[in-house]
Amino acid sequence: MKRGRNPIWYDSHCVENNLKSLNLFILVIQSTRIDTKNARCMINKHDDIYYVNFINDFNKDNDIILLENTRHYITIERPQWINETILSWLIKLKLHFRK
Repeated sequence: MKRGRNPIWYDSHCVENNLKSLNLFILVIQSTRIDTKNARCMINKHDDIYYVNFINDFNKDNDIILLENTRHYITIERPQWINETILSWLIKLKLHFRK
């Protein structure tokens, strides 16, 4: 069985050039991290998360939400919360760009 590429590998090798030229706000909602065995695990707010750091290196104005005690499929676990969070972020952007 052929496995797909690790998403961290893809982001760091294929998306980097796009992130360098992107001049937009990014909402990062992170609920898991990759551990030393390449397995997903829950995060703590104080964890040093490679993926979040990678995104943040390109734009320090990102909105980052770290979710503790959740699994990988946050859109299934907490759909109402995710919808409200994204909507609030979009409203914030709309207000920001009106100025």
